[in-house]
Amino acid sequence: MVNAQAGERLILEIRGNDMSGTNYQDILDKAKKTDDRPGDLVGTESFEDRSPRSKSETALDDKLSALTAMAEAVKEDTSEAKKIKESVKAEDPKGVLEVSSNKTSKVDSKSEDEAKEAEAASLYNERASKIDIGELFVNGYLCQTVEIVPKHLTVTFTTIKTVEEEGITEYLSNEPDDMSDLSYIQLAAVMFVASRIKVLKIGGVEKHMPKMYNSKGFVIANFDKRLEAIKDLPLAVFKLIHKNAVRFAGVVHKELEVSALGNG
Repeated sequence: MVNAQAGERLILEIRGNDMSGTNYQDILDKAKKTDDRPGDLVGTESFEDRSPRSKSETALDDKLSALTAMAEAVKEDTSEAKKIKESVKAEDPKGVLEVSSNKTSKVDSKSEDEAKEAEAASLYNERASKIDIGELFVNGYLCQTVEIVPKHLTVTFTTIKTVEEEGITEYLSNEPDDMSDLSYIQLAAVMFVASRIKVLKIGGVEKHMPKMYNSKGFVIANFDKRLEAIKDLPLAVFKLIHKNAVRFAGVVHKELEVSALGNG
């Protein structure tokens, strides 16, 4: 209330004062009557338009324009791709074409692997000696000699007895508990190869593996010698022998199965 009264007194004082012969009330009255008032500011030049733009600002505008154009292009491309997809879907509602394409790709890959395996198996049979199943029942072992690398690497593989398999299993179980999974798998692979080789011929030099089993049972010392011989091989040579040792086991299994069914 006090502020309102002070304001009224100030107005009265302004109305009563005269500076340079001009009354403030007259000025206010004249301002209210004039038609020369500010209009709409639309289209009026701004301070930004008057001030010169830096090179960085201009470059930024150019980048924004380019990005906008790219976005529009992507949008149009996406729209076109969507139209094509819808068109294909209309022609192939169940997705037979797409499924067939994926299936064909998988079949081709599988066919290629099968072709390689068939070629390897054929080469193995060409370079391997014939198997006589009767030896397994007469001698307790079945052997096959394979010339893996002509003139350089020849291996005579052999089957093993149940007692030998048990000895190898026990040998492996005595390994440290803190052995990593990878080390365990690698050792098992080495043991498999070491137990399936009877004669190893490299560069014309033959090495006969010591027997793992005698009248007293599984001979750990002899098996250790086998392991040392295999571990001393170059890794590439070991992999070749391991692959063919697995193939030999498959051949024996197949021959036994065929013979059993044939007699049965």
